[in-house]
Amino acid sequence: MKNPIFFIIMLSIVSFCGCIASDSIDNKFDVETGQIKTNSPPEGKIRKLKDRAYVVDRMFAISARMHVDVYFQLADVYLKKGRKDEAKDPLKKALLLKPSEFSYQLIMAELEIGDREYESAGNRLDIIYNNCTDEMIIMQALDLSQQFNLVEHLKK
Repeated sequence: MKNPIFFIIMLSIVSFCGCIASDSIDNKFDVETGQIKTNSPPEGKIRKLKDRAYVVDRMFAISARMHVDVYFQLADVYLKKGRKDEAKDPLKKALLLKPSEFSYQLIMAELEIGDREYESAGNRLDIIYNNCTDEMIIMQALDLSQQFNLVEHLKK
């Protein structure tokens, strides 16, 4: 093959699309009740998102940016289940690829404060303060920084 990089990118995209297409396989329509039955347990969704995240991990950064939502979705599922420690890894990866998601920056700062990672949390709050235009998120970041005495991390 003339261009092995092109082949790798195409293989990654095809693999990722296959994962997306398989999302609906677990759903079956019950004719008697008129409802859709899901055969997979709640953990099934996590497994699928982890598999999709694994594919995105192997993509080049440019390709991965197109699929960054997989990481955010996986983090959301973990957070809804109260699995904060497991939410941190996909959230960190997502924010590396798309740091402008300020609501997630705030969530990550809260998780880091919970783990006593104050410097990292302060840096995230600084990102919000210096770049975000959403007044609500800015106010939440300021409140959080004052609550945990991280004000010195915010550059004015």
